[in-house]
Amino acid sequence: MAISLTNPQGSTLTPPRRLRDRGKRSRREAVEGIGGLGQLGADQRIARCVIFPRAFVDGALMVEQVAVPQIDKMSDGRNGLLISVGARALLPSDAEVHCFGCKVADVGNTKKAEKLQRPLVRPDETSHYRGFYEILLSALYACDFGSFSVRVIHWPEDGLAEHCNIELVPEDAEVSKNALRKSAITEFAVEIASVLTDPREHVCPADLDVAEHLKAFTLLMP
Repeated sequence: MAISLTNPQGSTLTPPRRLRDRGKRSRREAVEGIGGLGQLGADQRIARCVIFPRAFVDGALMVEQVAVPQIDKMSDGRNGLLISVGARALLPSDAEVHCFGCKVADVGNTKKAEKLQRPLVRPDETSHYRGFYEILLSALYACDFGSFSVRVIHWPEDGLAEHCNIELVPEDAEVSKNALRKSAITEFAVEIASVLTDPREHVCPADLDVAEHLKAFTLLMP
């Protein structure tokens, strides 16, 4: 039977078939434990993956760049500001978060190679997972985003059942993408960066050929 739950706005969220068809009871219990496919509660934790070379400027990590939201469609179909994260309830160990992060980088590289219709030059054209920061949702939900509200929605995509989105929800339900570009995105990034904690570095097994290059780019405490 398909799981169909309601998000905070009252519309229905139906998970992709790849998640609905999973028969493992442990996975289903974990999903239910973070609120099904709706909003994650303040007692939950999430992981924000750091993908190289994004967020690095002149060889140094710019922590605020880790937390820059992107303009996109939210779970209710409206325009908003999103940040991709992973649910720690579904990724209880650091090793599982690292595996998730490696997959995120691999998905990005695959899409880029398909768009260019050729293999990518490593590491000049490729993305690489470098580690993650943890966010306590109690801290995130206490942040001041002005007229925007904040929520974290469990939203599997690209075969990643643990994927969630931080959604910064504009007060104006009909706001355009152009209007969102004029919003305080930089200030929002600084606010979110202030609740990033406990950086943990990693080099993926698939990146051992460029490991020494990647190790020069370290994660910093905010």
